[in-house]
Amino acid sequence: MTTISSLVSALVAAIGFTSVPFHAAACVLSFASRATTPGGRIAALHIEVPNAAVVALAGLPPGWQVTIDNEPTWKAKISAKAIVGAAFIDAAASIPAIRLQPQPGHTCANLDATHAARVILTRYINDQLHDEPLPPAQIHVTTE
Repeated sequence: MTTISSLVSALVAAIGFTSVPFHAAACVLSFASRATTPGGRIAALHIEVPNAAVVALAGLPPGWQVTIDNEPTWKAKISAKAIVGAAFIDAAASIPAIRLQPQPGHTCANLDATHAARVILTRYINDQLHDEPLPPAQIHVTTE
């Protein structure tokens, strides 16, 4: 029995620890890119999700600068912006997939029910940038 315990301990030490617990369910953050102002292209986005950490962000086209801040207080933040106009995302295109890990004691359903996630899209319309916070009803957190 001690041999198995020693092997498990050695394996855990060799693999190391991650800041996000592997046993919690993964969540997907999605939001409608429909805007109150029609048209335009998405030039930047800012997302904040309390009680979660960002696990993955996929689907941004080349030409985007992205910052992910997984604070130790479990308030995930993503700031992303196109560094050239050609990289702007068409308003009708799908928004990148964002996978989250809920804080221990929280679930994907909690994250969705609290409507605490904030998404601000920056749209390029008529040669101007417009920041547009999305209403909570357009932001959803679901179980993967």
